[in-house]
Amino acid sequence: MREYAVKRIEKYGIHSRNFNKEACDFIDKLNETLKINLQHALNGGEISLNGYLVDGYDKNKNIIFEYDEPAHNLPKYKKKDEKKQESIVEKVNPTLFIRYDEKNNRLYDIISGNDLK
Repeated sequence: MREYAVKRIEKYGIHSRNFNKEACDFIDKLNETLKINLQHALNGGEISLNGYLVDGYDKNKNIIFEYDEPAHNLPKYKKKDEKKQESIVEKVNPTLFIRYDEKNNRLYDIISGNDLK
């Protein structure tokens, strides 16, 4: 793990927990498309909300973003994600809580339940 962390620091110039480079690229595109400013691991670092790190957060618009790799569809991850999501929504009361389900290629707002295009 230590060697992996050193390689990550050398490559990206940051010291952070594990992160998904593809998710950061996805967030950058989403920022352009939706005219928002989600901060993520490669553009300022992940933000902690109510004790949980989120993949993306726009502080000014109070928008949260989570990128779910295919493993997040497994029951043990779904349960953890739901607990995290509920805790954050209760504390932060975001205007949008956007999730991207990579396996099903679905982008949606968990608050309204609506798909986003």
